Amino acid sequence: MITNRFLDWQCRGFFLAGVVGVAMLAARPPVQAQQDKPNVIVDGPTCPACRLTLSPPVILGDPGDSVVSEWPTSVRMQKNGRIIATFPNKHDPPAVFDSKGRFRQRLGRKGPGPGEFEAAAELAVDPNDTVFVSDRTGRLSVFSPGLQFVRSVVMPFSVRGMVAVGPSDLVINATIRDRESVGMPFHLLDHSGRKVGAIGDRTRSYLQDGGRRSLHRLAAAQAGGFWAAPVFGNYRLERWTAAGWREAYLQRVARWFVPMPDHVSETMDPVILDPPVSTIDGVWEDVRGLIWVVARTRDSRGPGPTETIRTPEGPAKVEANIDLSWDSVVEVIDPERAVVVASQRFDQLLVAAVGGGY
Repeated sequence: MITNRFLDWQCRGFFLAGVVGVAMLAARPPVQAQQDKPNVIVDGPTCPACRLTLSPPVILGDPGDSVVSEWPTSVRMQKNGRIIATFPNKHDPPAVFDSKGRFRQRLGRKGPGPGEFEAAAELAVDPNDTVFVSDRTGRLSVFSPGLQFVRSVVMPFSVRGMVAVGPSDLVINATIRDRESVGMPFHLLDHSGRKVGAIGDRTRSYLQDGGRRSLHRLAAAQAGGFWAAPVFGNYRLERWTAAGWREAYLQRVARWFVPMPDHVSETMDPVILDPPVSTIDGVWEDVRGLIWVVARTRDSRGPGPTETIRTPEGPAKVEANIDLSWDSVVEVIDPERAVVVASQRFDQLLVAAVGGGY
């Protein structure tokens, strides 16, 4: 029995929800050489009888308080069950909750100095429970496992995704324009914030300035290194080592997944197309080497209701209820056999993965 849990956020806080599946596992072979061509996964699940179910073990925050009044950008857990979440649009420091979902403290303070935040966005927790927080103003802050401030580092770039790789390295998804890094979506940092390498497929064109095709979800790999998946319109999974070696390269083709059209510009929001482009909202690897993917696709009943809001540019239509506009598909993939083990569509939007099954 394999049990994984992931987030289902509601408008008044959010639930930690459980996913349960059953699968036969193959032994992991030794690390392979650089993989330059993808293994294409087309067929349905090898375990069609497997069912994934949801259960809410905890709600973060109280519906009556103001701590959780919007969706967090990033959520991570320490080994003791302590949960840390960022809310950059509120310009508050990260919020810390205990394992029961009760708010306990702020991480750091609001402000521009060391140990302070103006728009804390991305989080990472390493195997020793050290916490890393990136601020959209260009700072990386480090906190001890006991959440004591250690140091801040100024970085001349904005981090769009971050994952701890082993006890000494961080991998970030960012745009960096030095000679080695230009065009590469992933960058290796040490714990002092110093960039030590660039990672990516140099035969692939990555658009710069935060282009949508360069945005990726990142997750730690059990054997070291990390998994990366594009956010918009491309169901591709790649496992990279910290040395920049691609060990696994999977391309999933599914009827429910709407790819990004070639003609879509980097400034256009692909989710407003008709049909809207599918997205990858979460990726993680479990302790047995299976990859869990949370993807978003248009609701099977068609577009949901809309409402008109006022913006500086004039009136605009927005989704009145995102659960009526989107479905989520959770898939379990065996990367060594390049097969989908289990797949389930949910009539609700599950917007992120914390990792470690949550």
